[in-house]
Amino acid sequence: MPNDLGESTNVTLMHNAYLYDDSGKRANKVTLAAGSILTTYGTVSIAGREYYVLVDTHDNNKKYYVDAANGQATKQTVVHNAYIYNQLGKRVKKTGVYKKGQLLNTYGGIVKIRGKKYFIISKNRFVKAGNVKLVTASGAAGEETAAAIINTADQPVVTTTKKLMHNAYLYDESGKRANKLIINSGSEIETVGKKTISGKTYYALADGLFVDSGNIDAKRLKLKHNSYIYNKYGHRLGKKILRKHKAVQTFGNPVKIGHKKYFIIAKGRYIKKVNF
Repeated sequence: MPNDLGESTNVTLMHNAYLYDDSGKRANKVTLAAGSILTTYGTVSIAGREYYVLVDTHDNNKKYYVDAANGQATKQTVVHNAYIYNQLGKRVKKTGVYKKGQLLNTYGGIVKIRGKKYFIISKNRFVKAGNVKLVTASGAAGEETAAAIINTADQPVVTTTKKLMHNAYLYDESGKRANKLIINSGSEIETVGKKTISGKTYYALADGLFVDSGNIDAKRLKLKHNSYIYNKYGHRLGKKILRKHKAVQTFGNPVKIGHKKYFIIAKGRYIKKVNF
C-alpha cells in the first residue's frame, strides 16, 4: 500500500527508543532496542522536540514518531579525561582515553549501568556522564529516552497483552523477518492469538505481523549440572544452587553476556547454557 510520504531514509537507533503519537505521548508499552534500523519519512517537531516519522504499512499507514535524539548525535565537550566502557560497565582498555577539551558525539539520554550514569558514544561503548558537558543537541540530554513498535488500538479486534521475556524480531506471514526492528525484553505487546508457520509457533499481532512465541512462553529444560543464577552482567546472585535434574523454565534462545552464553529464566535472571 503506498504511503504517499515520499522518499524514505534508514536510520540506525543508537539508543533504546519508544514510539510516540502525534501529541508526543507514548503510543504503547513497547521499547525498540538500540541497533534497530528504522525506515523514516523525514522529521517533525512536536512540542519543540524533533521526531522521526515512521509508518506502519501493515496498519493503514498509521504514523508513529521516534525521538530523533536516539538516532542523531549530540555534541558534548569532555570536561574530565574520560575512559570508554562496555555494556557491562567494564573499561575497554585498548580504546585509550578522551582528553579534556575534546568534542565527542553521544546518542540519546543518560543510561544506567550497575547504578552509574553513562552516555552512549557508539554500539556497546559508553563514557561516564559526569565527564562530558552538552555543547549543542538535537534533543535535550536527560532521562533515558525510549520508544515502541506497532500495535493497533483502532481496530475492533480483541487483543491479549503479553510481556516479552527475551528481545524479539517481527516476522511476516511466511516466517521471514518483516523489518530490522528489535523489540526489547520487558515490552508489552498486544496479541490476537497464535499461529504455526513452517512448524514454528508465533503470536500474531493485530497489524498482521508475528513474534516468536519462545520469547514469551516458557520452555522447561532439565539441568545436567548444579547451577548458580546470574544477573545481566554475568555476576552470580547469592549462594543459591539449583540442583542437577531440576526442570527450569527458560525463554528464547541463549544470550551472550561477556564471552559466555546464558538462558533467561526470569527478568534479569540467567543460568549458564552449559549447565543444561
